[in-house]
Parts: sequence; structure tokens; C-alpha cells
Amino acid sequence: MERFFDALGLFIRYQLRADDWVSYLVFVVVSGFVGLSIVLLDLCSVVLEQNSFLGLTHGRKATPKAALVWMLGAMLGGFLGLLSRVFEPTPLAAVLVSLTWRTLLAKLKDLSVHPVQQPGKE
Repeated sequence: MERFFDALGLFIRYQLRADDWVSYLVFVVVSGFVGLSIVLLDLCSVVLEQNSFLGLTHGRKATPKAALVWMLGAMLGGFLGLLSRVFEPTPLAAVLVSLTWRTLLAKLKDLSVHPVQQPGKE
């Protein structure tokens, strides 16, 4: 547990290096926390202005489900991004992956869908 908090201190100071499993754990946990915070911020927006900036539906069952899915998406996106060296383990990267994982999945889906071409036709 001490290693985790030491790594968290380095992470907050932008000095964490992705060289051991504790670095990955810190980045993934913070990404999940930021993802959860984003959904709660969206809930506050709905309560105050009746407008969800994420396009989420909020309610007794919908909000916990959205929070769990958003948190897991941010954690998985952060882990895969750090593993593939797309991200460095910094607070800014954790915020960015938590905000953009859903958009990135949509863009990857669009890229993977190719229209079927008929032979001899352009």
C-alpha cells in the first residue's frame, strides 16, 4: 500500500514513470475516479439546468449504471493507452482518457466499417 501512495505522489507531481505495475495501477485508478467524477458532474448539470452535456439519461437506476460503465471504460481505456504507450502516466492524460474514451470507440467503429465494393465498380 505504501508503494501505491508513493507512486500516487509522483503521479500528482508529473514524475511517475510507467516502469512497473504500481504505475499502471495508479493511472488506471485515477482514470476511473476521474470518469466517475465526470458522470457526477453531468448529473449536477442535469439537476441544475435539465441538460446533460454527455447525453446521458439520469435516474435512480440509470445514473449508477452510467457511472459504473463510464468508470470502467475510462479505466480500460487508460490501461490500454498506457500499455500501448499512447499515454504517459500524468494527471492530464488521465483526464483526457476519461473524457474521450467513448468518442475514440465511436471513431474506431467508423473506421472499421467499410462499404462493400462490387468487382469492376468504383
